Amino acid sequence: MVRRWISYLAAWSGCLIFYYLYREWLSCFLLVAVSCLPPVSLLLSLPAMLTARMEISVPESCSVGEDVRMDCRLHCRFPVALWRVKLPVQHTLSGRTWVQKATDPLPTDHCGVLRIRVQKPRIYDFLGLVRLSFGKEQHFSTAIRPAALKPAQLPELGNRVSVSWRPRRGGGFSENHEMRLYRPGDSLQHIHWKLSAKTGKLILREAMEAHQSRMLLLLDLSGQAEELNRKLGRLLWLGDHLLEKDLKFEVRALTGKGIDTYKVADADDLDACLLALLDSPQAKNGSVLQHAADAAWWYLIGGDADEEA
Repeated sequence: MVRRWISYLAAWSGCLIFYYLYREWLSCFLLVAVSCLPPVSLLLSLPAMLTARMEISVPESCSVGEDVRMDCRLHCRFPVALWRVKLPVQHTLSGRTWVQKATDPLPTDHCGVLRIRVQKPRIYDFLGLVRLSFGKEQHFSTAIRPAALKPAQLPELGNRVSVSWRPRRGGGFSENHEMRLYRPGDSLQHIHWKLSAKTGKLILREAMEAHQSRMLLLLDLSGQAEELNRKLGRLLWLGDHLLEKDLKFEVRALTGKGIDTYKVADADDLDACLLALLDSPQAKNGSVLQHAADAAWWYLIGGDADEEA
């Protein structure tokens, strides 16, 4: 806008000099016309400047490498000469920041979450000499999800992963149950009255629940962007692989915030875990192996391109 004002003042100064050197009706007309341009331009632009409304939409998520663009639109019933908006973006996983152009595609080469702020929306008059702010600051985020990547060699589950049955805390209904003698303090609601009448003793129906040995997927959220793509892609594939086998597990990751642990029992839990990791800062140093936990089975997810699991 400063350059436009400099250009306008240079034109006005030229008309003024022309008026002093050539005192005829043409020089006077040009000086008056150029002097009236800013207020006339503002007057004609005010209806649009006061009624304009900006609409921005950003996809909530996308796959890595997908072509994604922001949809920025200005709604107004009157002609608009020029409008601008500032779009600072932060990639949470890498910490990189930049200013995005609304017409350029979003960078989706690497996994993470793009946090986009809509700052300083401005609309200008026809000459570009006066601007007004419109709209409010807005915040958007887009999660760039990894592609599932199968490890070169699948980790062996072996005999360390087992499922046993144990009494359910608090009782309740269960398709799996065992019969045992009544003990003082047991709830009378769970007594099997027909069987008790036959045996002459109080028999209790005890609800049982499956108990699986602890399984851990370990991950260091650190390394180059391509390494992180591979690590998170392998996490996604291994998580789906374990869930297909009806196995519950935990994801333990070292991030820039410390050690994060996520319990995964279904696809929704895995998706929530993945989104949380995509929105976490990288770990600067250390390893998740330094924070060991007792588990019957664990697997460290690496990011090497030629990794043999």
